[in-house]
Amino acid sequence: MKTIRTTILAFTALAGTAILPTVLPSYAKAQDAVEIGAGARHALGLTLYSNGSAVVSEQRGASLPGGEATLIIGGLPETLQRDSLSVAVDGASVDAQRFSLDRLDLQTLLRRHVGKTIRWITVDPQTGERRASEAELLSVEGGIAVLLDEMVQINPPGYPAFATVPDDLAEAGRMTLHVSSAEPVDESAERMVGLRYLAGGLDWQASYTATLSGDGTEMTFQGSATISNRSGMDFGGASVALVAGEVNRESAPVLRKSVPMRAMAMESADSGAGVEQAPLHDYHKYEIQGRVDIPDNEEMKIPLTSGKTVAVDRLYRLRPNSIQQVRRGPGESDVLRPEILLSFENTEADGLGLPLPAGIVRVYDDGTSTAALLGEDRVGHLAVGQDVELSLGKTFDITAERKQTAFRRIGNQGEFEAANEITVKNAKSTAETVEIIEPFYGEWQILEESTGHQPRNSSEAVWTITVPANGAVVLSYRYSVRP
Repeated sequence: MKTIRTTILAFTALAGTAILPTVLPSYAKAQDAVEIGAGARHALGLTLYSNGSAVVSEQRGASLPGGEATLIIGGLPETLQRDSLSVAVDGASVDAQRFSLDRLDLQTLLRRHVGKTIRWITVDPQTGERRASEAELLSVEGGIAVLLDEMVQINPPGYPAFATVPDDLAEAGRMTLHVSSAEPVDESAERMVGLRYLAGGLDWQASYTATLSGDGTEMTFQGSATISNRSGMDFGGASVALVAGEVNRESAPVLRKSVPMRAMAMESADSGAGVEQAPLHDYHKYEIQGRVDIPDNEEMKIPLTSGKTVAVDRLYRLRPNSIQQVRRGPGESDVLRPEILLSFENTEADGLGLPLPAGIVRVYDDGTSTAALLGEDRVGHLAVGQDVELSLGKTFDITAERKQTAFRRIGNQGEFEAANEITVKNAKSTAETVEIIEPFYGEWQILEESTGHQPRNSSEAVWTITVPANGAVVLSYRYSVRP
């Protein structure tokens, strides 16, 4: 057992909930060990992915003896993926790595002290005076059972305190390295220890805000990235890059028990600069200019794109709510409402021309004191030149009634002919174009139609009709199917 010099390590247990202290004890160091904590960092880099993980690159300084030496590396996140950790030491080779799987937390300390005498701290609610009593820890199964004041008590008021830490917990959560230097070294000179590892709990997501003009022909478009840190460790003064793309992972990120996030911080880089985009092999990287502080359990939001004015087209698309059933006789009509779509091309000519990470796009109207959300849609990664469609919802003033008007079986091989009629009504004061998509299966053929169609793919036909203001248009067609 190692005795802590002056500090009693105390934890609070309220209704089974443990609150870890903000100050952990210091341990006596082995004579031949050099401890390198987070305070020894000279450089820190974070490359974040939208799958909840990050590559962490660090440079820490240490004065190492010549020959063989032991390094103890602390200040590592709880979500460290241990098998990903690689270490490089200037002028030395790393011979072995060892990582303690135990954690210095309340439950571990309680389990290690079962059957031993600990201290139990109680606080007078009136005076705030603390009282320390000796207690024998009997069990931690189903609650804390102690022999206190000559009575067996379960979860008594107060909290446990420990004057000692078991020897094998002194290295909990830290990496021990054995290194050797073949050449003579200046032991007073600082050498760099490079660390690179994967850590979970670090995430980023893109989102976009679009404001549609009154005539619906253009919108202002802004993008931002929300970065979150649930890794269990603060990252300060870091160079940060965000990677967009589908990076294959065979190992799942290490996750930390969920904790509530703090309020969002809107400032990110100390320089106030923006984001610089560049290709990264087959992906795209967005590098934040300046140094960034990302405290644990906090979110921050940074701009990805400034306001862009993008030309858009509005389209109404009518498609069945589900796979249409072919009836053998007359049936009830289906009442449908067209989907509202905004389409644009990700080109410089149309106002964008930027590679955009996947994310949610929220579209608002363009004015008044009561701004309205017109709809939101999720888009995938958008390459330059790619066509984009945003689905906002279902229109209120355009309706359609679809009914089957005929059915006739042909032969004994399941072939048949059928006919449909779709009446589209427009209650708006302006004429609108509606795209009607009808699905088919097997080998199908349009035999008669009131308006010409275009095949969309092997199983869909498309009719484009213009419905006059306060008017209606009827689309009728007859078709045959061979299963």
